[in-house]
Amino acid sequence: MFITEVIAREMLDARGKPTIACAITLNSGQSVQAHVSLDHDSYFCMDVHTALNVINQHIAPLLVGKEPCLVSMDIAMLSSEHCPDKSQIGNSALLATSIAIAKAQAVMEEFQGYELFAQLCEYDTVTLPFAMVNIINGGSSNHGNVSIQEFLIMPVGAFNFRASMEMVQAVFAACEAILNERRIFFGIGDDGGYTLENATTHQILDIIMAAIERAGLTDSMALALDIAASRLFDAQTQQYTIDGKAMSQEELIDWYESICDNYPIYALEDPLAPSAYKGWQELMARLSSRIQIVSDVLSASDPTHITYAVEHTLANSCAITPANVSTVTQLLQTIKLCRELGMPALLVSHFVDTTDSLMADLVVGTSLGHIKSGGILRAEAVAHYNRLFAIEDDLMDQMLEDS
Repeated sequence: MFITEVIAREMLDARGKPTIACAITLNSGQSVQAHVSLDHDSYFCMDVHTALNVINQHIAPLLVGKEPCLVSMDIAMLSSEHCPDKSQIGNSALLATSIAIAKAQAVMEEFQGYELFAQLCEYDTVTLPFAMVNIINGGSSNHGNVSIQEFLIMPVGAFNFRASMEMVQAVFAACEAILNERRIFFGIGDDGGYTLENATTHQILDIIMAAIERAGLTDSMALALDIAASRLFDAQTQQYTIDGKAMSQEELIDWYESICDNYPIYALEDPLAPSAYKGWQELMARLSSRIQIVSDVLSASDPTHITYAVEHTLANSCAITPANVSTVTQLLQTIKLCRELGMPALLVSHFVDTTDSLMADLVVGTSLGHIKSGGILRAEAVAHYNRLFAIEDDLMDQMLEDS
């Protein structure tokens, strides 16, 4: 089975902005499509049209007529003289093509996506992830002056993935009821959670805890915070501003410790500016035995940065964002490195802003453990959760057949 056609087209992402869709057709007549979002602010973005041209004119000839093979084709794309530094095509466009290749290879080998990734990683068994679900959007995802980027709930007490999402839905329903009862104005954020006006961190945490209690899930839910501290840091004053209050690095670390003392915190992501190495080490010394301290901007899904973070005890967990790499193969290599370094990792899959759900297959096939895919109030996040439902059903069917 070989590739007969590779076509890149323009499409709209979940925010109404143009992005790349890459379709691959096989000689069997079967076709697959992949899409991811581009990072831009203007609808009339020449980057989209440039990327389309590079894929259609330069990348497609590398693939047509050959059997779909993810690893070798990813290497060929990265080695192409037409995108030596990826500046002509961009990470997102390369990644869309790479995802389409992965889907085509899975079709050729009659695999589910997660089965292909498990084979590439040489795993005999796979596991479903814990979901980290954004319930309150803040930071750049909210125009209501909420400092923290993401407030997430984690159904750690669920016995399977479907049960975990039932818990999530119950907490969302309770949260919305509480907001209405208290006459708190709210909207829906870009990342699929609620947005609030001018609420402090403690006020939001108290609302979430009230929702968890109302849902009867106090013993089954944990919380995670994506601080995105680089947005809150003033390099001139060397201070962070949260909830309208300026804090030194030491004061901020004390504040984090207080939050962990008073709420069931599982993880803090990007709690400090990426250059504040001594602060990261201090935070690790004080809290790493209790929570996951997750590096995202600090490590940027880059193998060198991840290794540095481990060697210098800057974090004990790593966020892997597909948008930071160029191909699925690089993504798999980064996940493998984290495992070799003993660094737990989570996949940040809501970067796509489309309903492409292959990242759900990837997190299962690599047994990564955690997925952060946005809140349940946006269709692109729900697409990942629905795909995980289907994978769980498929795995259960296989277990019944084997027994």
